[in-house]
Amino acid sequence: MALGATMTSTTSEYWPEDADGEVLRHLLDKGFDFAQKCVVDFNVDFVAWPPNPDGLHRIRLEFPHASEHFDDVSGHGSVVVKVEARLSYGFVLDTQHRLTELVDEFGGWCDSWGVLHNGKCRSPLAL
Repeated sequence: MALGATMTSTTSEYWPEDADGEVLRHLLDKGFDFAQKCVVDFNVDFVAWPPNPDGLHRIRLEFPHASEHFDDVSGHGSVVVKVEARLSYGFVLDTQHRLTELVDEFGGWCDSWGVLHNGKCRSPLAL
């Protein structure tokens, strides 16, 4: 099987045994329709908040609707990037990698995401 087929497959046997693969298997078990587009939220974290404005600018050049979120209680902030697409393992990894590329030099990274399914957010951190 070609690598591209492995990465975009909706058959759980092709998803790696990692947090992203686990979430995709969970969504499949719950009846998620991988053939339909959905909105996927990617969370971009930074070592320090607020982040360098240049890092935010880089994100917004490619993802204009990115929004900043700050929790007054925890003191933690992040940037949420919403992307409408067909959900696949390859899409998740590619998007996380691209977001990390954009902000790495500013102390930023993207390693978490979520999608609404049946009114509930599913993400690697929510399992």
